[in-house]
Amino acid sequence: MEDSDEVLKRIEQSKTIETLNLSNLQLKALPSQLISLVHLKYLFLDNNKLIFVPEVGSLVNLEELSIENNEFTLIPEVYYNLKNLKSLNLSKNSLKMLSSKMFESYQNLSILWLNGCGLMHLPKEIRFLKFLEKLGLKDNCLPEVPEEMGELVNLKWLNLEKNEIEILPESFAKLKKLKHLNLAYNRLGEIPRFFIDFKNLNILLLRGNQIKNFTDEFALGLSYLNKCDLRDNLFVNNLKTTNADFFNQILTIDNFLIQN
Repeated sequence: MEDSDEVLKRIEQSKTIETLNLSNLQLKALPSQLISLVHLKYLFLDNNKLIFVPEVGSLVNLEELSIENNEFTLIPEVYYNLKNLKSLNLSKNSLKMLSSKMFESYQNLSILWLNGCGLMHLPKEIRFLKFLEKLGLKDNCLPEVPEEMGELVNLKWLNLEKNEIEILPESFAKLKKLKHLNLAYNRLGEIPRFFIDFKNLNILLLRGNQIKNFTDEFALGLSYLNKCDLRDNLFVNNLKTTNADFFNQILTIDNFLIQN
């Protein structure tokens, strides 16, 4: 612990307040006095060296917990007591796998960040997050998303950038509240046709995939978007050589990005 006196001082000052920020202190542990903060609703522990902090599981009134960029390899079971959590940030911890119990326990979440965790699989129990509005899964190793993700019908913001996804399940078509969808730098070979029906969508990012075809149906169907990034896909060079007129027409549409 870099400065234990400073940490204890912050905790002592926080006994009756709702927010505590202990980020960027190079902490390896937290003092047991943390459990006395019964009124705490917002706890920030980012950018430390924490591996296991059981005291957090006692803070049952927490609504927001952020432990980004620590050294967790699993979520302690005592954390599943935090039934009131609405926002949880676990990004940049080497979790690799998630327990199905986590999703069963955090059914009130509206925001979940799991960026850069080395995840290779999402449990089907993700379907329990019925109130989820924002989900970050950037920089993982996901080869697919489960069919059950289609049950997250309140999702408005989804980031799946830099994974290994080749195809989206048909259930994805039910995510009609999406406003921001980032699938850049995956392995998608085609644009799912159901994207055309996402009329709430403002931003669609598909850069750096392996999309082979882009037809006038998609050009018309996705014209409602504020931004559609299609750069660095296979179809770009194909269109230049096989249908130059259509390619030039797309270039005139302000919301489409298809070349650098």
